[in-house]
Amino acid sequence: MKKILLLNPPGNRPYIRDYYCSHIAKGIYYWPGYDLLVLSGILGKEHQIEVLDAIISGMSREDCFRRIKDMDVDVIIFITGSVSWREDFSFLEKVKKEKKALIIASGDFLLFQGSKIMKQFPFLDAVILDFTTRNILDFLDEEGGKNPDNLIIRNGEDIIEGNRSKTKEFEIPIPRHELFPLNKYTLPHLKKHPFASVLTAFGCPYQCLFCPFQQIPFKTRKVENILEEFDYIRSLGIKEIWFRDQTFLANKEHSLKLCKEMIEKNFFFSWSCETRVDLLNKDSLSLMKDAGCHTVMLGVESARQEILDRYKKGIKIDQIKVAFALCKKLKIKTLAHFIIGLPGEDEESQRELIDLAMQIDCDYASFNIASPQIGTTFRDQAISEGWISEKTDIMDSSCSYPLIETKGLSKEKVWMFHQLAVRKFYLRPGFLWKRICRLKSIKEGIILIREGVYFLREIFLPKTGKDD
Repeated sequence: MKKILLLNPPGNRPYIRDYYCSHIAKGIYYWPGYDLLVLSGILGKEHQIEVLDAIISGMSREDCFRRIKDMDVDVIIFITGSVSWREDFSFLEKVKKEKKALIIASGDFLLFQGSKIMKQFPFLDAVILDFTTRNILDFLDEEGGKNPDNLIIRNGEDIIEGNRSKTKEFEIPIPRHELFPLNKYTLPHLKKHPFASVLTAFGCPYQCLFCPFQQIPFKTRKVENILEEFDYIRSLGIKEIWFRDQTFLANKEHSLKLCKEMIEKNFFFSWSCETRVDLLNKDSLSLMKDAGCHTVMLGVESARQEILDRYKKGIKIDQIKVAFALCKKLKIKTLAHFIIGLPGEDEESQRELIDLAMQIDCDYASFNIASPQIGTTFRDQAISEGWISEKTDIMDSSCSYPLIETKGLSKEKVWMFHQLAVRKFYLRPGFLWKRICRLKSIKEGIILIREGVYFLREIFLPKTGKDD
């Protein structure tokens, strides 16, 4: 039995690094790193597990280093991402010199550049390519593993990249939710607290060219396995779930079967999920609501059909309007994702995007900045057009200054429209009144004030293109 530390490293910003999608948190919200959550279940039956989330605990690099230095650990598995990886690696390299433990990483850019990165950084012993498989157990048990499927490993001077699984279905041991500081995590759309993160499908079958999930094979989790986790979550007294699927309903039969089971077995969870506007209809949405769904998050991205088509989003503007209207009719809250500054956009189209956000009247809006993430077709385009260098490897699509500018929009214009969109949407009297009317406790009021302070600081402090 090994002593294993599951680590979310410290950071200069509130980095969210989990499940191959790293960015800086826009507000005071934060959630447990999902890679680590799943690994806690896979590793927990055979090894001793400890969890350290340095971000949510507010730990400095120095405090975190001292904490790890005092631990008796054989293995450290950490999450990282393109938003913070150089900062993360600098910290773990220092840890390696002190602890001599195996150091293993999981993160978005490592799916595509893992072997290259391991050659550059000798402190790294392995990379996990699919955190839902048990191959990490095989690697630890065999002290190196002869067949490192779903891993990249260091074997002496050699870097060995294993095959990636192509199964259509999977199951996982129940994650050890109670090992994580659940009372510290929060999301703006929660109905109850604390909440649990649950995965019903891994990857995504859609091919949006700006998303790295276009290259991650899709597989569904056995419904019986999900229900086992529901039983465990309920035993912990948790009543709120956030489904971490990239696209709930991607396999409609699978998702609706799960909803029916939730109703039949009287779980009474309230929950939220990410899905697509073209997957929603009255029957499916009604069933989801009956099963406890109160909020859906939907990718809108652009107000121009030609932009949606160019990046293979696969939806129509009319479908966007119909889906949001249907959610409103069924009294299900909505969060819309938009992308500011995609190539092909111009000043007029960005104003149309802001107008669309008002028109669909979503409950929350996430205005993201076009970011050519590693592993995407968009990145290939950005390099070929000279918008970024091949060496550009630190990026954030959330609230950092833009990386690219095109003929239609300069970096300054992209940033201006990002800030304008946030201000126009969130400073509307109607929106503010809705948020106030929803308050049900003093605690919720305090959280709203904290969100407001953070929000005002972020949108009114000037950005210069460098970290401020």
